[in-house]
Amino acid sequence: MTATGKVLIVDDDPMQRLFVRRLLEKSYEVEEADNGERALAILPVYRPSVVLMDIDMPQMDGLSTCERLRANPSLGFVKVIIISGRVTLQDRIRGYDVGADDYLPKPVNEAELLAKVGIMMRLKHAEEIDQLKSTVLGLMSHETATPLNGIMLAGDMLQDKCGDNPDVLRLVEIIRQSGKRLCVFVDKAKLLSQLKSGVEPRLITGLLATQLQKAVDKGVEATGNKNISFSVDAPEDLELAADWQLMEKVFDIMIENAVKFSTNEGEIRVTAEKEGDNCKIEIIDRGKGLDPLWIDSVFNEFAIQDLMRHQQGTGLSLAIAMQIVMLHGGMVKAANGEAGGAVFTITLPLRTGMQERSTMVVGGNTLSAGSNV
Repeated sequence: MTATGKVLIVDDDPMQRLFVRRLLEKSYEVEEADNGERALAILPVYRPSVVLMDIDMPQMDGLSTCERLRANPSLGFVKVIIISGRVTLQDRIRGYDVGADDYLPKPVNEAELLAKVGIMMRLKHAEEIDQLKSTVLGLMSHETATPLNGIMLAGDMLQDKCGDNPDVLRLVEIIRQSGKRLCVFVDKAKLLSQLKSGVEPRLITGLLATQLQKAVDKGVEATGNKNISFSVDAPEDLELAADWQLMEKVFDIMIENAVKFSTNEGEIRVTAEKEGDNCKIEIIDRGKGLDPLWIDSVFNEFAIQDLMRHQQGTGLSLAIAMQIVMLHGGMVKAANGEAGGAVFTITLPLRTGMQERSTMVVGGNTLSAGSNV
């Protein structure tokens, strides 16, 4: 069987290392260290996905070794499973405090060890992919901003100088509109990258119905040739604590998405209600609905169902909406309605006593309500 990952066993007991090696080497590449110092020397070169760390070792115990490992940024994605005969809660908590990801008691149960190593392998891979996506988005938005500004400026200047030649005007307009679309995409990529880096929403209390109506009014203006009816059903006195600069983007994205996939003479309903300590908001359209095989991927910024019919910006927009909702401690999901069309449900916790702020600082930059999404 081809190895699908690397494991480092750190234990001063040679019989324990042999037992674990024989258990894992059918599925993984395995290396050993008999003490913490040796493990720290091996780690930067071997670069395992998972470390199985004994606590009780001479010279440097497993917890100290784990703490030293976590001090190395290049090993940030390495998963550490502490293995020990100690069973006290205090020891386990200390292990988590120094950066351990999980714990296994001795004597080790074979099935549990295999299961936990497999889980940690998948978790490390998922975290690395997520980091790569964020890095790509950030790099792309940074590297394309200057050339795009040049394209837009040149397009505007050409438009002023090309006279009344309809063929030239048409080509210049293609340049300008393509530049605008790319600028919007770059702004989305930049915002999503900032949101995924981790920010703290500046929450204020506001009337939810008012905010939903604002988003619907924008949706009405964006319907184009479609004759779509809109309705808002939300208690007028329902207050929600949110960063409204960001939450406004969520509502705009959801309604824009509903408009995009609604048919002529369609209907879009926006509802909100209190459910215990939460608020549930639904955006319901009467379009063709979602592909059942694709529902779980609609909030993935890099998932494209059909390259030939991909809607510009849809993936990034929904990913932005999800990140904003998650920053507020909520969740968002997509489903197909019983009567057809799609239903996007946002659940947010109700909070009180929040401090008002007019701007939001992300990574040293201020996000304004006017940022493009």
